Amino acid sequence: MGYDGKLWSREYVISLIKAGTDSFYVYEDGYRSEVGVVTPDWPRQPYLRTYSDGEWNDNLLSLDECIVH
Repeated sequence: MGYDGKLWSREYVISLIKAGTDSFYVYEDGYRSEVGVVTPDWPRQPYLRTYSDGEWNDNLLSLDECIVH
């Protein structure tokens, strides 16, 4: 993920979302899904998932690559 032609690490994107300074989304087949941070119980690390229609889903896993706009 990222913009301005730069790709950012997962950890950096998580820190931006948690800080409330940036937001991200996936736009696919005419549908927009917000990207959010899931914070599981320790010792698992936070991870990114998309959220749409009131549910967390895994459409990040189906993407081939990140397109930066």
